[in-house]
Amino acid sequence: MPVESATLIKFVIAMLSIMDPPGAVPMFMAVTAGRSNTEKHRIALVTSLAVFVTLILAALAGKAMLDVFGITIDDLRIAGGLALLAIGFSMLNAQESPARHSPAEQAEGTVKQSPAIVPLAIPLISGPGAIATVIVFADSAPGWQGQLSIAACLLVVAVVVLITLRLAVPISGLMGQSGLNVMTRVMGLLLSSIAAGFAFRAVILK
Repeated sequence: MPVESATLIKFVIAMLSIMDPPGAVPMFMAVTAGRSNTEKHRIALVTSLAVFVTLILAALAGKAMLDVFGITIDDLRIAGGLALLAIGFSMLNAQESPARHSPAEQAEGTVKQSPAIVPLAIPLISGPGAIATVIVFADSAPGWQGQLSIAACLLVVAVVVLITLRLAVPISGLMGQSGLNVMTRVMGLLLSSIAAGFAFRAVILK
């Protein structure tokens, strides 16, 4: 069954709000400091590919993994909603939530040969909130048409991540820390709204 275009657009917006690519710019610059532009571009590409693969796997195998542990989609909506709400509140204060990454992970990333997969792709960009959202959406869009639609949306999201990281230096210079904080707060407001919707549908509409 095909998924409506409006639903797919909402899904893409929700994913971008949760993943907050502009919010990953400071971390990206920190863990790639001192590297050549070629190396930074390579890390950006690998990060975006890792984000795409991680979320595709979540869409395809997430429900099966939940079934193994006896977890329902409504259970995931509630847990995911609470996790997203915690991240959203941190973003409203222009702070990085420990649920996305910890100082220890950032320190590890600065000394790794390639920080693309850990900590940039996982858990910074495609963290628990993004994975939970993909699993919930995939459950509401079954069949090959639904899977194809999800893959197309996740490809768009991965491309946005790639472009954002490739332009990390000019974005940081143009927006400055104040501009990035404003963007983070806006994303945090959207994310908090999404989290509330998760919990509402699981508890009230169950």
